[in-house]
Amino acid sequence: MITKSAEIITNFASNLIFTDSARTAWGHILAGVAATKLPVVLMPAYIGFTEREGSGVFDPITENSAEYKFYKVDDTLRIDIMDFSNAIESGTVNIALVIHYFGFCRNDMTAIKALCNKHNVLLVEDCAHAFQLDVNDQSIGNYGDFSFYSLHKYLAVRAGGALKINNQKIKLPELSENKKINIADLEQYAKTQFSQVAKARRDNFRSYLRLLPLSNIIEVMFDLTEVDIPQSFPIRIKNSQREKLYFHLIDNNMPVTALYYRMIDQLNVDMFPISFSLSSEILNLPVHQDLNEDDIELICKSIFHFLKNQG
Repeated sequence: MITKSAEIITNFASNLIFTDSARTAWGHILAGVAATKLPVVLMPAYIGFTEREGSGVFDPITENSAEYKFYKVDDTLRIDIMDFSNAIESGTVNIALVIHYFGFCRNDMTAIKALCNKHNVLLVEDCAHAFQLDVNDQSIGNYGDFSFYSLHKYLAVRAGGALKINNQKIKLPELSENKKINIADLEQYAKTQFSQVAKARRDNFRSYLRLLPLSNIIEVMFDLTEVDIPQSFPIRIKNSQREKLYFHLIDNNMPVTALYYRMIDQLNVDMFPISFSLSSEILNLPVHQDLNEDDIELICKSIFHFLKNQG
């Protein structure tokens, strides 16, 4: 039937559900799986916890009575593919979670997706740090049966998340009204020029690469590839200096974060020593779009003075 105007709301529409947080989106996936079977989730062994916020990734596990197992990561937060493969091939898990830490994907997602498909394991991408919803031909977020996002980690909003459904075979329950995104946050999402946000963040990342002082205690974790949109500029601070540098910058009105400085209690240091080593060393410098090169230079100069004073 020929209609006067467009009426099919699914035509050329992204299959997104806008939630009040990424945590809610992840919990919604688990609730959908739990409707037919017990979720058993394979998770990376690098998950943080704070007293104020809890754990955005692990809390939904307990809230949905899911079981869990962990796989190892290496010292650049790549998946230990042998450990991951062994867990998938064991037949003991039905969901695999991959986290794109700090906005960077350095894993062979094609191989991971094929492995999950072969063993009938749902693949979920945690894209809370990898905000690439509006990037043409972007594969991150499209490998998983589901992926979820955190709006406030990239946009000037207080909250908000998104759940992207790539596999229509898994039916999710209706999202309750109190778990949906605030209309003001949704409006800001709609108004945002994502390409400009991405450009600003990439430019700020490059500024750090140029201006960050060289030192034997500072290690830059990632190069910038053409597909990366960084959530932060992660560095490793060696020789037990991370906490000192963190407070030095904070005291000089330069807000930084340390993701994740405390591991969840379910992770054991003897089983996952690399994770605990990373948690004591990583410092995340800001790259958000409100910053410019002058701001980056101030931060780098402050780091230089810290290093100088350390001798």
